[in-house]
This record gives sequence, C-alpha cells and structure tokens, in this order.
Amino acid sequence: MDHYTKLMTQVSATYDIQVDPRILGPQKEAMHGVTLDIPDHRLFARSILAGEEVSAAHPYYQGYFQSFQKLGWVETWEAALSRRTEAILDIRERGVLEPVELFFDNDGIAYYHGYHRLAAALELGLQSIPARLHLITDHLSQLAQVVFSQYTGEFKYSLYQPIEHPFFSLFPQQIANACWDQKVAILTEATRGWSGRIVEVGAHFGMMTRALQQAGLHVEATDLDAHYLNVQPLLEGVGQTPIRYTRISLQEFARTTEEPVRLIMMGLMHHLMGKADLWEAMQGTVLPWMQQWVPEMVVEMSLLSTYLGEAGVQMVTSDQEVEAFWQRYGYTSERLMEGAMQRVTYHIRKS
Repeated sequence: MDHYTKLMTQVSATYDIQVDPRILGPQKEAMHGVTLDIPDHRLFARSILAGEEVSAAHPYYQGYFQSFQKLGWVETWEAALSRRTEAILDIRERGVLEPVELFFDNDGIAYYHGYHRLAAALELGLQSIPARLHLITDHLSQLAQVVFSQYTGEFKYSLYQPIEHPFFSLFPQQIANACWDQKVAILTEATRGWSGRIVEVGAHFGMMTRALQQAGLHVEATDLDAHYLNVQPLLEGVGQTPIRYTRISLQEFARTTEEPVRLIMMGLMHHLMGKADLWEAMQGTVLPWMQQWVPEMVVEMSLLSTYLGEAGVQMVTSDQEVEAFWQRYGYTSERLMEGAMQRVTYHIRKS
C-alpha cells in the first residue's frame, strides 16, 4: 500500500474529512484540496461558539497547549489569545487563505499547524476550512531526529536555521535567527553582482546558501561539523535544493585555497574571536590569507565579542570598534542590519 492510499484509508476511517479527488492529482505526500468539516469533525468536536466566553481553561486551548508541550515549547496564554484575535480579524475580512496542516504518523494524527485559524473559523461560524494532509514518512522522521539531536534543554525542539517544509514550520525559531527573512533579503542585496568563487563558511544546515542560490548567486557551503554535512541527503530527500557542501575548517580552507574568493560568515566570527586557540589560528593563518585572497565579505559579528589585541583582551562593542578592527587588516566595514542578541551584519570590503 503506497503512502497516499495508506494515509487516506487511515484518515477516512477515523476523521470526518472531505476529499475532492479532482484537486488532489498525483501527489503522494502532501494532499491539497482537502477541507475539514468543522461541525462534525470529531478531532475538533470541542466547538467554540461565536460569543462564547473563552479562557485558558477551555478544552480547545488545553489541547492546544498540550500539543506544543509535546514539542517542548509552551506558548503563553496571553500570546495565544492575541494570535487568535488577529486570526479572527484576518479571516473575517479575507477568509482562510492558508490551509491548516495536519500531520499523520502510523499511530494516527500527531501534529497540527493552524490552531488559531481553526478557532477563528469556529467562532465566525464557518462550515469548513481548507487543509493539507501529510504523512510523516520514515525519511521525514529520520530527518527530524537528526536535526534535533544536537540540541538540549530549552533549544531541544527549536531550529537554528529554518527548514522550508510544512512539518518544520511547527517548531519555533531560535532567537539568534529570529529575523531570518530580513537577513536573507539583506544578504541578497549585499551580494548582488558578486562573481567568482563564493563560499559560506560555518554554513550549518546550509539554508542561507540555499536561499542565496535561489536568488541567483552561485554559492558553496562549508562547515567543520560533520553533522551538517551528513544531514544534506536527508534535506534533499524532503525537497531542499542540492548544494555543494564540504566539511573543512576555515583555517584549513585558508591553507589550501590560493585563488580570489568572497566569503559569507554568519554566526561564526564571534566564536573565532572568543576562544584563544581559534583566535591565534585566525591571526596566524586566516587573516593574512584574507588580506591576499578575499576582496569582500559579508560577516555577522557580535557586539559582545572579545579577542586578544595588542593591549591584551579587548572587546568589540560598537560600529566604530568593528571598523577599527577591520582597518588593521586593510578593510572598510559597512553596517547592514542588527539582529537579535546584539549580532550585527557588516559588509566588509578591501580599502
């Protein structure tokens, strides 16, 4: 039994979901053209009637919070109520434009994305809303296990870089990259017109490399951590763009590269500056190599970075200090944007 037949057999036997086969087409893992029949939908039988007093103790919201606790993340009641109110206003004006996402595994429905849209539709008296059904395949489950295996504690079920797949939209973004879309837009503009060899160093999952590739830039990715290289086939298996990815440290890359290259370094520089052994390697190998071979870079730097300067341990706490830092190596710096945690992205050019 293929994924499509298995999923539809399971869903039809358990939930009141209407399917229009004329819309579905040949898709096997994401079925579009599905509607949830709200009044009779047993999964969401806890109707929220228009005008009903709704509180954090309401069974609907108890289910909502329990679902996100399963993901290791709890939204506050105030935030949930605010998002529900925004959804009501938007749906009243424009209808439900984005389908609710339902994810099934072998044991039944496992995850939902669209609680606020469903609650708003119930309160507005809509009879049905659009939805997409997904089967959590073994491949997708394996990818999720690998992605989240590197995090612990409060970051256990969160994403450092967003993965463009409906399932991963369920998980919160880590604060370091909370303004991801803005970063992509800024880097796309800053690298416009770049040519020759372009490398993202410390590329993590390679999602920025992919975003820049989609914008027309020919970029390759590198990282020292084998974890990020090994996850690439799994990412490609759920539809992510294939990229050239190499496991190599920045120091080794500098030692083995004798050609002009433009660099993108997001979330790496503060690590290199903050550890004595890494900073010594930077001074001894990387920075002299940059002066010879790297005419231009986009670099994210933390305004809390420390490094070993001529006067001992020094800190970078302002744009002026960043500019002074790069001037020592023959570069000028231009602030592009400030993100979370006092991390600022700069365009670095040869003077």
